Amino acid sequence: MRLLVSARESGDDLDKPCSDLPCLSTKRAAPASPPHLTIRLCMTPSLPTILTALHALKERAAAPGAPRSRHDFSPCETAQSIAAIEQKTGFPVPPDLKHILLTLGGFSIDINIDGFALTFSSRPGFPHPFGGLVDVLDAKWCWEDYRDSEDFPDDDIARMNADFVCFGHCEVDQNSADHFFYDRNGHYGVLLFDQEFRNRDANNYLFELCEGENSLAPLTLEDILAPHLAPLI
Repeated sequence: MRLLVSARESGDDLDKPCSDLPCLSTKRAAPASPPHLTIRLCMTPSLPTILTALHALKERAAAPGAPRSRHDFSPCETAQSIAAIEQKTGFPVPPDLKHILLTLGGFSIDINIDGFALTFSSRPGFPHPFGGLVDVLDAKWCWEDYRDSEDFPDDDIARMNADFVCFGHCEVDQNSADHFFYDRNGHYGVLLFDQEFRNRDANNYLFELCEGENSLAPLTLEDILAPHLAPLI
């Protein structure tokens, strides 16, 4: 798949092995402002408006002779496939996300290297777009190869992976992306993961999630998706 390649397979700075990438210091940075989130301005279209536009794009893309589009759509999920996901994760897919996946399906959008993706479906070149948050970060960024076990003990990593389910991302640059996730309570979140760890607030939020905390909860699906999707429609 053209856009859903791992960041390590793209970009001039990423030809070095994962083990050569920087790791977080064992000293946690002092808290500053709350972790970075893109704030949705009042002019940003609502999520229902954006989804209506995506439905129209999907219909046009399926028409005979339609030109190639940067928007790529997966088949809609089914009640059975959603049930299998819920059995695997051990808790429900939030109703509003479930509705999108049942009626629109997953989708991805070409932007620069890795694009935007919201999908439960594995694809060539991007086999793990969905799953436990740690599993997705390991698959996309090889985080396990340079993760410090003192900063991130195995028990904490296992809890983080079990408690937060990642279902999509939006590229920031070739070394970082915002990752969208939900938790056991149906709350949403977005984690900026940067394999060069340049953002102190994002680093602190990563530590926080690993410790089983989430000071930003609860966020809604609109809070995390609308600011990212609006410029791409």
